[in-house]
Amino acid sequence: MSDHDFLLAVRDQYVGKPFSFWERLIGGDPIEVVHPSDPEVCIDVSATWEKSEGGSILVLVSESSHCVWRPGMRTVTFVVPAQRLGTG
Repeated sequence: MSDHDFLLAVRDQYVGKPFSFWERLIGGDPIEVVHPSDPEVCIDVSATWEKSEGGSILVLVSESSHCVWRPGMRTVTFVVPAQRLGTG
C-alpha cells in the first residue's frame, strides 16, 4: 500500500465517526496510526472547530511529523456537520 493510499484508508476508517467522537478529540492529542508495513510512516488524525466552538468540526488526516519529516507531507480533511439539538 502506498503512503497516499494509506492516508486515504485512514481517512475512510474515521470519516463515519459521530460528532461526539470528534468533539471529545478537540484539544487533545491526535490519534496516531502507524503504517502496517512501514513504521516510519505515521498518520495523525486530529480535530478542531471549523469556525467557532459548537459548530461544525474540521478533521485533519495528515502524514505525521512525529515519525519522520519529509517535504510535501500530505493532508486530507473532512467536515463533521454541527450537531443539531434533538438529533443526539
